[in-house]
Amino acid sequence: MKKEKNCLSIYWSLHQSIIHGLNLVESYPYETVQRDYDYVRLASITADSDVGMATVNRCLDAAKACNVDDLCQKLRTEYVSACIKPTAKSGLCNRPKCKKALRRFFDRVPADYTHELLFCPCTDTACAERRRQTIVPSCSYESVEKPSCITQMRICKADYVCRSRLAQFQYDCEPSETSANSCKQGNYGACLLAYTGLIGSTITPNYVDNSTSSVAPWCSCSASGSWREECDNFLGYFTDNICLQNALMMFGSESDQQPTLSQTSTPSPGYSKHRKQEHYFCSRNHRNYEEHSGYNNTNTGSRK
Repeated sequence: MKKEKNCLSIYWSLHQSIIHGLNLVESYPYETVQRDYDYVRLASITADSDVGMATVNRCLDAAKACNVDDLCQKLRTEYVSACIKPTAKSGLCNRPKCKKALRRFFDRVPADYTHELLFCPCTDTACAERRRQTIVPSCSYESVEKPSCITQMRICKADYVCRSRLAQFQYDCEPSETSANSCKQGNYGACLLAYTGLIGSTITPNYVDNSTSSVAPWCSCSASGSWREECDNFLGYFTDNICLQNALMMFGSESDQQPTLSQTSTPSPGYSKHRKQEHYFCSRNHRNYEEHSGYNNTNTGSRK
């Protein structure tokens, strides 16, 4: 994490001269790598629980699969404990500690497990509520009042890591009317991984109800004043984004495992060679990247 922060601080310092105002969408500094998720391996872990059942609770199966993996069980137990334990002084949860533990879980545990826990398809209310409770929203997500999305976005952009994760999310989940699957980059898996990269940040997203595609950060645009348009655009990246919605709805299906790029998709101005070079500036080098893409670069920083 320390090396990542140092790299990101250099990246954004170099880009300050071309950044003006509150840009909604920025270039992101992480390098682009191929990510393949072994959902077949995960399915074999939970296969026994499917035998003899009329209906299958994928979220319950995902929890069982996590419990038989040492790393997943350890880090999941750590974040749940951090998020539900009240502090001695206030009696409330320790939100910063909770979010830090969540980031550690989603950064270090393979996406095979984290994605099944967070995006498991549901057909009933009990399953959907279990899915919504995955990140312990009472501590990591909700608060008494909803702050302004503009305020939350500014806080995020003042932090190098959060700013970079947001930029990556906006890139990987950018919608497109000309793409076959409504994602400009054509990859649902990359969009979902970028989405999970925001969990534990100032703009942590979560399900707003038991619907599969209804997600948003805990913020509002009701008091955004002259920044209302910018606020609506930011919030719309979660609430009105056909790419993200399709990625959530199609999770676990064959089309999600085998994403295809649209032949008609064309890059927008600014997404030229210069933009591509920017992608290869910093490396997150997550365990997810290493295990599922074969990516291993000893010259880049790793998360601790």
